[in-house]
Amino acid sequence: AEPDLGAYESKTNNIVASKNNIVFVSPHWKGTGDGSSWQNARDNIQEAIDTLINRKGGKIWFSQGTYTPVYTFEELTDSGIDLRAKSFYLKPKVSLYGGFDESDTLFGQRNIYKNKTILSGSPLLGETRGNLYHVVRSETDCDSTEINGFFITGGVADHFSTAEYKDGGGVYMLNGDIVKCYIMGNTAFQNGGGVVLHNKSRMINCVVSNNYSYRRAGGVYCADSSIVSLSTITNNATGLINGGAETTGNSLISNSIIWNNSAKKDPQINPQASISFTAVQSATSLTQDHALQLASKNTGNNVDSLYPQFISPCPVIGIPTYISQAYNADWSLSQTSPLINAGQKPSMGIIMASDSTDINNSPRVYNDTVDIGAFEYGAYPIIVKDISDISLCEEKPAKLSIKATGVNVEYQWQYFSVNKWLPIPQNDYFEGINSPDLTISHAQIEMNKMEIR
Repeated sequence: AEPDLGAYESKTNNIVASKNNIVFVSPHWKGTGDGSSWQNARDNIQEAIDTLINRKGGKIWFSQGTYTPVYTFEELTDSGIDLRAKSFYLKPKVSLYGGFDESDTLFGQRNIYKNKTILSGSPLLGETRGNLYHVVRSETDCDSTEINGFFITGGVADHFSTAEYKDGGGVYMLNGDIVKCYIMGNTAFQNGGGVVLHNKSRMINCVVSNNYSYRRAGGVYCADSSIVSLSTITNNATGLINGGAETTGNSLISNSIIWNNSAKKDPQINPQASISFTAVQSATSLTQDHALQLASKNTGNNVDSLYPQFISPCPVIGIPTYISQAYNADWSLSQTSPLINAGQKPSMGIIMASDSTDINNSPRVYNDTVDIGAFEYGAYPIIVKDISDISLCEEKPAKLSIKATGVNVEYQWQYFSVNKWLPIPQNDYFEGINSPDLTISHAQIEMNKMEIR
């Protein structure tokens, strides 16, 4: 789209995909809103999806922020319409990708955790509706559709008289792939508080945590011939059975972690579940292919126990008081976790994301095998908390922080001098030059506008 002359850009009802058949979406209308670039991003997801389906498919890139469904005037004024029945409806051959900053021009630049792209079922301030029954929903013709790189939260599937609105508060998938998503803080009355998978749906490289179902499968209900692969299913709960997950039919959970879930009976998974190369807490009754029995504690000293050794698990099981408690957990593996290199070899037909990377976009295959769960240890370092600008006051202390995950991560703070970066020396002014936190003990005037990385 070419810019208009003058101070103001006119708006358009038309959506124009880029030359790569990509439509750009932002939480707020940008420029003309035709979706041709970040500068002209659309703010209505369903309009973008419906446009691409009429053009036989395409991709939608989402910038970071929170998204809720957009209602038409007719929907809002018709008392016969149940506003909670609206969802982000996936359509055939239209794939959705979150985790972008609006400065990103390449797919590989996105950072799913840092640039949180949230699909929310919760009502906005001033809306009179309740939470959506499903945040994301697909139909049976979506076998070539992918949703990738989102935080999905706030779904409540509790319509007691309509069967389909009792299941899958976060995602109700009748076909298609869920890839590299965090599914947290969702509820269902019947099955699958977080996710319900039917037919040949697949969930790959996802974290499903802190969801709740009143009856069964607080995290994932995996039915028919659906598949869960390389995922982490933790801290979910149910009122009755199978707190973490349940498989039925010919479905399969492979190379995944099921841990610290809660239920009155079978708190992790149904005893007859079909699993392979999967680590399950207290899995004494599971005899399936390469099932690993995990301890109930994250870490410990018992040499006969397998502790998962997550970096920073969420302290809450089920729906947290604040969703940030779930967002702030770090389910990646510590250096000594027994789940490292415990998965299948790629030659055995493991189901991975199409780009063979993990939820942090790091290479999935390392040392000719994979780790169990959504995160690959030993991958390249990934920054999960970047540096922010700070204001300095003379002779006052200040601190800069950065956080990265990966194997053998080392820190070295630097400053820019003339035309190159130089290591910051450890002296009376700077402490922690080789740590995630750089402390300036007492700022000086000459540090004004100093560039540090």
